[in-house]
Amino acid sequence: AGLVADGRGLPELLAEVSTFAVRAIPGADGAGVTLLRVDRVENLVEVLGASAPFVAEIDEIQYVTLKEGPCITAALERRTVRSGSLGGEKMWPRFGPRVGRLGVHSALSLPLLLGDQVIGAINVYARGKDVFDEHAAELGELFAKPAAVAVHNAQVLAHA
Repeated sequence: AGLVADGRGLPELLAEVSTFAVRAIPGADGAGVTLLRVDRVENLVEVLGASAPFVAEIDEIQYVTLKEGPCITAALERRTVRSGSLGGEKMWPRFGPRVGRLGVHSALSLPLLLGDQVIGAINVYARGKDVFDEHAAELGELFAKPAAVAVHNAQVLAHA
C-alpha cells in the first residue's frame, strides 16, 4: 500500500513509486518510472522519476540517445520484459552493451496498464547478472497494478 496520490505532485509520486519498487522487487539496485505516450512512430516521454542517479542516466540513454531498450519494448508490446545479461542482449543491440559497460547487467521492465492503455512503465535494474527471475517478475507485476492506478490518479489531479 502506501501509494496514494494525496497532495504530492506527479514527480514526487513517481520518485516514491521508484523507491518502493526497489524495496518490493528482490535484487533491485535501482528503479525508475516513466510516463509515456506510446505508438510505433514516436514514443514521447512525459515525466521521469528515478530512485538513483544511475537510473536517470540509463533512462536518458534509452529514451533520448538510442530510442531503444526494455521500457520501450514493454510499453509497445504491453508485457513484462526481462534481461539477465544486458551486455549481450540481442533485443537491444545498442542499448544493452552501452548499459552493460556502465556495470548494469539485469533489467525488469513492467508496463503500467490501465485496461488496455499503457500510461508508462517501471524499469528495475540490477548490477548482477540474471537477477530477476520469474518470482521477481510476478512481484513486479503485482506491484505495477496499484502503481498504475496511483500514477493515473496523480496525472488527473495534476491536470485538474
